[in-house]
Amino acid sequence: MNHINFLEKKTIDLRKIELNYVLILIVSGSILFFITLFGFIQQYRAKALKMNLETIRAQVSQLSNVSTSASGATDNSADFSEPLLNRIEWGRILNGLGNHTPRSIRLTSLSGGFKPEKMIKLSGESTHLQDIRQYQKTLETLDFFRKVMIVSSNTKTKEGDSTRLEFLIHCWLK
Repeated sequence: MNHINFLEKKTIDLRKIELNYVLILIVSGSILFFITLFGFIQQYRAKALKMNLETIRAQVSQLSNVSTSASGATDNSADFSEPLLNRIEWGRILNGLGNHTPRSIRLTSLSGGFKPEKMIKLSGESTHLQDIRQYQKTLETLDFFRKVMIVSSNTKTKEGDSTRLEFLIHCWLK
């Protein structure tokens, strides 16, 4: 028994398929080209970095081979290292003070040095003695102070009958 098909027969247009395949091939070829180009560029950069690393290592080995036994060289190095050992990290201290000074405390001066001891002096004003004591406890928690001590606090009356406490705090550095 034969069947009769009344539906239209589907025809495939080979020109459209070929065009789609050509576009896919062009796009994929372009992607492969750029990936390969990127790989070559990275290999070139890696080679240049290796060469720079080798020259730096050679320079470091030359510097490490320099003799320090020349006359006076050890004395000069001691002259340079002493100030570095006694150096006070003011930036770190000022940041710490700025971040941990409450609004109730107004610092008026800061001074310090490293002879005979590494110490800074903080002068300021506040309205309450409790605020000064709390500020001392806060300063003691900072990692760059070994000891914090309130040296003096005096009452000062300003115009307008407002009383303020002037204080002096010594902070010994670690």
